[in-house]
Amino acid sequence: MPRAEPFPIIWQPDAGPLSRREARTYLDQIWPLTLNPCSGVRLRDPNDPRPGVARWDDFCELRLGSLLRLIYRWIPAGGEVASGRKTIAGPLILVEAFGPHAGRSKTRDVLTRLREIHDALPDDHGHAQLPVEKCCEDCGDDGRVPATKDDLLAFLLRVAAR
Repeated sequence: MPRAEPFPIIWQPDAGPLSRREARTYLDQIWPLTLNPCSGVRLRDPNDPRPGVARWDDFCELRLGSLLRLIYRWIPAGGEVASGRKTIAGPLILVEAFGPHAGRSKTRDVLTRLREIHDALPDDHGHAQLPVEKCCEDCGDDGRVPATKDDLLAFLLRVAAR
C-alpha cells in the first residue's frame, strides 16, 4: 500500500491547456496518481520494438472523464528522461499531454498532441486494441515529498494560470 506522501509532479509547458475549473474538478482523480503512479494504464505500442526510438508504451494515461486524458511518464528512482535540452531525474511524474481523446489525428486529440511533441512516435493506429497493462508494478517509497492535496491544487492552479 502506498504511503500518504505524494511523488513530485512536473507539468510540461506544451502538455496542453488546463483550466482552473478542470484543476478543481479532477483534483480528486489526480491526487491518487501522485500517491501511486502505477495506478495509471500504460499506452501500448502495436509495433515491433525499435531500439532508441520513442514508443507509445513509454507513456501512461489517467482517464479523467469520458474523453479527457492525462498522459504521463513515471520516472522511477534512479531513472531519467531527456526533456528538451535537459535531463529530468526521477522519481517523479512527468505530465506530457493533457486533453480530450477526440479521435485519431484530430487537431485537439491528446494522442495527436503527444505525437507532435515526440515526433519519433509512430502512427498510433491500433494502440487501443491491445490488452490493458498497469503503468508499473511498484513505485516504491524513495523520493516522496511532504505535500498535501491542497498543495497539489495550488500547483494545478499555477499550471492553469500559465
